[in-house]
Amino acid sequence: WGRTREVSIKQMEENDFELRDFLVYMLAHGLAAVLSIYVLAYQCFISKEAHLCIIAGLIFLCTHRGSKRYTYYSTAMYGRTIRKNFDDLMAEDAKS
Repeated sequence: WGRTREVSIKQMEENDFELRDFLVYMLAHGLAAVLSIYVLAYQCFISKEAHLCIIAGLIFLCTHRGSKRYTYYSTAMYGRTIRKNFDDLMAEDAKS
């Protein structure tokens, strides 16, 4: 996209993306959803074992990704914000 790596990392950290990033993501998401009808849904229709494996895999994937995101929000992102605000308060107290 012509932006620096630092800008991309900052956007990821702040969860603040450009409209074109959103549109590309949504296009890929829509394409994957339609393709999954032909790839996954048919397998689920013809085999209970395949259905069980796909559901178990999706449960694991969603749980794993959700826990990573929750950990990020509850520790890294909020911790950084609290430290920044605390540093600001300490700097104000030092001026007084």
